[in-house]
Amino acid sequence: MLLGVRGGLTDARAGNPPYLFGLLFHAERRSELLRSGAAAIRTLVAMGVILDVVFQLVLYREVHPGAAVLIGPVLISVPYALSRALTTRLAGWSGKKQG
Repeated sequence: MLLGVRGGLTDARAGNPPYLFGLLFHAERRSELLRSGAAAIRTLVAMGVILDVVFQLVLYREVHPGAAVLIGPVLISVPYALSRALTTRLAGWSGKKQG
């Protein structure tokens, strides 16, 4: 989530739309936004998959790789995207009030 806050503040300073809004409604910037998001959370996604595999081994004594590949990235990317979008929106509101 801290990476999302950092990305949201960067977006707000650059005057970019909130992350999720930009992904959904700004097709011309979608690839740029996806690349910046993927670059920010690449290592965390890998760690999420690895931790999911470890937890599966500890809890179930077997590994389901499909579940690890699906659940790990979801548990990392959803909080990242939400925190980045909310931070951009809040920073934009606070900037308008001060200006």
